[in-house]
Amino acid sequence: MRPAVDAQEKPLNIIGTAKPCEVQRYVSLTSHVYSALPFLVSDITWSKLPADERRIVAQAAKLSPLRERQAARESRRAVPEDAGEQGHAIEKKPDRDKFAAVIMLVWAEHAKKYGAEASRLIEVVPTSRH
Repeated sequence: MRPAVDAQEKPLNIIGTAKPCEVQRYVSLTSHVYSALPFLVSDITWSKLPADERRIVAQAAKLSPLRERQAARESRRAVPEDAGEQGHAIEKKPDRDKFAAVIMLVWAEHAKKYGAEASRLIEVVPTSRH
């Protein structure tokens, strides 16, 4: 039976929990994006906190990126193994230049369709990073 989805972009931790192998066969570890998660507190909430709690929150804000990056590294190690156990074929070193070449074709179509503004936006996006 052919999977319902040929491809999708999904963070590794979602692959580990959402069981996409039920609708797709392949996982390519492209490392094409890293999404930082900001630590935000509104001015309204911040102003309501006592000074000692502000210090605690500020310290947690400084430490949270370290813990988040550690969790991301652990996830990158564990998820491919889990995905393989769930039935995915895993491509650990996909040819990123081929992905970039294909997306350039898509961008060219968008530039034709949407004009100069789309072309300017496309020019600022890096096409390949290793």
